[in-house]
Amino acid sequence: MPTTEGKFPGLARFISGSGTSWIGPDGIKADDSAYASTAFSSSADSNMLFGYSFGFTNDDIPAHATITGIKARANLLSVSTGTALVRAYASKLVNAAPTTYAGPLRNVSIPTSAYSLIDLVTGEVQLFGQTWSVDEILASGFGVGLVVTDDGDFPAGTRCDYIQVAINYSVPASGGGFFALAG
Repeated sequence: MPTTEGKFPGLARFISGSGTSWIGPDGIKADDSAYASTAFSSSADSNMLFGYSFGFTNDDIPAHATITGIKARANLLSVSTGTALVRAYASKLVNAAPTTYAGPLRNVSIPTSAYSLIDLVTGEVQLFGQTWSVDEILASGFGVGLVVTDDGDFPAGTRCDYIQVAINYSVPASGGGFFALAG
């Protein structure tokens, strides 16, 4: 089954909620020294760190393809020891409004000594309970986000160097044979 190259988001932001804010969300747009960070003073969730406008085109995914999975990864670092629960989200435009779908909650150990590339979805790919068209993946409103959640042994803060997304797809088998009619 074909898979696109991993792509970084062209745009990034945090989505406000009741959680702790992320500082510098634009830091997730490339594998470089910039990063987004969040700090916790007590047991809490982060707001959603969201990357979108991944720039997929029909050169990446043929127009007649069927989307079979979204692979989302984040390069994370904890600023203190502890584990965290991470939940990934995917978003698409529904009637011109962004609609977000939650993936499974993952219990991960985020290292303190070096960044670690963490799969945000179980089994490497996820459809987030939705059917995705090629046009929805190509749209600038397609995005992936993450929320870091307390598991009782919470790190004081988390840094995210980047979010990267690849798309799995299938293409119909091509026929192309001609049949001669016997007469």
